[in-house]
Amino acid sequence: MSKRYGNSKQNVFKLLQLSGKLISAMDGLWFLTVEEEFGYSVAIGLDIKVWEKYAHIVVKRIGETFGLSNSGIEGIRELIEFDPLFLNFNYEIREFSSEKMVLRINKCPVLEAMEKAGRKKFVCETTTGLYFKNIARQLNPLVVVHPLKLPPRKSPQGVCCEWLFKVQVN
Repeated sequence: MSKRYGNSKQNVFKLLQLSGKLISAMDGLWFLTVEEEFGYSVAIGLDIKVWEKYAHIVVKRIGETFGLSNSGIEGIRELIEFDPLFLNFNYEIREFSSEKMVLRINKCPVLEAMEKAGRKKFVCETTTGLYFKNIARQLNPLVVVHPLKLPPRKSPQGVCCEWLFKVQVN
């Protein structure tokens, strides 16, 4: 890190948070620009393709950078904890075992931006759900992901979304 910003843990954390916010902002601006130019259907179709490819990169690069070797539910939990995007979410792991995990997102800047813009159609299951499914598939194809709660929510203080990650036994 440059001398200008120092080496403190607080500055490193701020930089990581900023990275997550910038990634999120770029994604939002990209989506809105494509939607404006080509319509919602094209924008969501392309967004799905991008997030599918991004999930592969996240698993590979975070795994290599931090030496993560766990798979399945444990690997997913570790990956979420290292993903810079999640530094800007208020989330909690409500249940956790080697067989299942429930991830609750209490604060989501993306949902807040959609609500603020007056959007009535939320793409959480289509995009976030697909992102989670692709991460799970890469770490263990037996892990399935299901939404337990999705927007719209009753109030801005309500839960944004909740996801179940579960090892599917044949």
